[in-house]
Amino acid sequence: MALFEQRALASVPDFAFTDTNREQISALVETLEGIPLALELAAVRLRAVPLDHLTARIEQRFGILTGVRRAVPARHQTLRMAIDWSYELCTERERLLWARLSVFTGAFELASAEQVCADSSLPAGDVLNVLSCLVDKSVVYREGTGTTRYRMLDTLRAYGAERLAEHERDGKTHERHFLLYQEMGERLWDQLLTDKQIELHRSFRREITDIRTALQYAFTTPGRAAQGLWLAAQLAPYWRATGTQSEGRYWIDQGLQAVPHDCAARAWGLLMAGVLAGWSGDLRNAPLHFTQAWEAAVRCDETRVQLLAAPNLGTMRVLRGEVDEGLAEWERGYQRLVETDDLLGLAVTRSEGALLKAALGDSAGALAWCQANLERLEDTGERQLYATTLAVQGIILWLEGRVDESVPALRRALEAVSDIGDVLVAALACLGLAWDAASKRRYVQAAWLLGYAQSARKLGSDPIGMLPSLLDHQDAVTAAVRAALGAAEFEHWHRHGAHMSGDEILQAVRADTDEPPRPPADLSSRADERATSLTPREREVASLVAGGLSNREIAAELVISKRTVDTHVEHILAKLHVASRGDISQPLEADRAAQRGEPC
Repeated sequence: MALFEQRALASVPDFAFTDTNREQISALVETLEGIPLALELAAVRLRAVPLDHLTARIEQRFGILTGVRRAVPARHQTLRMAIDWSYELCTERERLLWARLSVFTGAFELASAEQVCADSSLPAGDVLNVLSCLVDKSVVYREGTGTTRYRMLDTLRAYGAERLAEHERDGKTHERHFLLYQEMGERLWDQLLTDKQIELHRSFRREITDIRTALQYAFTTPGRAAQGLWLAAQLAPYWRATGTQSEGRYWIDQGLQAVPHDCAARAWGLLMAGVLAGWSGDLRNAPLHFTQAWEAAVRCDETRVQLLAAPNLGTMRVLRGEVDEGLAEWERGYQRLVETDDLLGLAVTRSEGALLKAALGDSAGALAWCQANLERLEDTGERQLYATTLAVQGIILWLEGRVDESVPALRRALEAVSDIGDVLVAALACLGLAWDAASKRRYVQAAWLLGYAQSARKLGSDPIGMLPSLLDHQDAVTAAVRAALGAAEFEHWHRHGAHMSGDEILQAVRADTDEPPRPPADLSSRADERATSLTPREREVASLVAGGLSNREIAAELVISKRTVDTHVEHILAKLHVASRGDISQPLEADRAAQRGEPC
């Protein structure tokens, strides 16, 4: 009753809860079984009808529940009837927009709604007015204040999806939804090396839920699979920045299975599968993907894939021990990039190849490559590869003993990538800074820097795992810090660093502090970040998955569609960075332990 009063006041400011209407409100709440969403939908109706009329209408309508669909729990029937009732009270155009907005899995902007939901029956210029009506009726919610992003509750979205499936057989709304995110992928690819890169990365972080939905649509819709594969491949910079290479490889693998024939999209998909495998330190699969990319590109005459695959093939041969042959192939590939002046290919090859050059003993050549890259990228506004180059430069300078030059480069790398949040760059920079801290006997600082760097590597970004000489150095530094602090103290600060965000790391590095700003005592109450990144609904679904329920059983339990549950489970696996449903329980349990104040 208190909830209904609160929502009624939001709808009708002069609404009053009195002794006279208490009985009516009690009857209304009882009829709707206290279900919050049903109460909110009812409260909105007070704008149109007085309370006594509203109560009478609801009692009349919901009285028919007796004996209907006995196999379905009563609360489920009540909620369904409440949504049916709200839907029928909408105008025809409001119903149409409600159904079409259901294709958005996450929050959306007005411009996106206009692009996806408008056609001759609902012109783009009218979408705002109709959307405003749905907001007034609590079907759609506006996120926060001062924003043009909107969201629909999962239950209402699932209902809208059912209505859309009933009335739209051609799938045009789903197609427009996919095309919206296809265009975003094209912009990321075309403007990757410009000053628009930062905002594009931010957009993808905001829109990733719907991008997943768009990819799923492409791989299950005839004629769209190749476009979906190309979109998944174009997202490689995003997959790397967020440390979600495993998710990127999942989507690309889905696309490769759906597109078995030679074409440009398949060649690019194979190439980016190799790139993501390489960034993850997967030397078993990366060479195979690069070889297949080269072969597919030759057969379909995709010249640029051939250009980009060649130096990668050389790198893989070097890492497998074929040093002389690999270096020769690598050099030939690099020269072809120089001849064509392929800026992306050159920037990637120089930034990542410089570390390999240094590991093979050519530090002077490696530093020359870094300098050339920095000069070329400086004025473009690009920051992901620029920061990568700075981090690599800092590591090489450290190994050369030029500490006074190394540390500023590593700090600049963190600053340069701060707006993108590339975990590979942050991990590499923090490794170098940890080495420096250990050499200066600042062991606490070294411990939390190592904790952050090694945690970031576990997300799928392994900047040193491919180079045994650097890995040996890393292990030696870790052992020295552990010995200096003692096992318990080391684990405390190492775990502290593992729970810090990229922004917290940046602030701590800027302050050059030994102990990060957040007191160590707070660590025990901080939940596992992987689990706390879940939305409340995702946490609810994850708990049911961990309890052994199938997606269909979860859908029945939560009164949502199985398709919605399928989407939630995909998001949960990606956010928790786990491969299977059976792996979900561990991070959830760590989260609960942290909330109880128990050691993880």
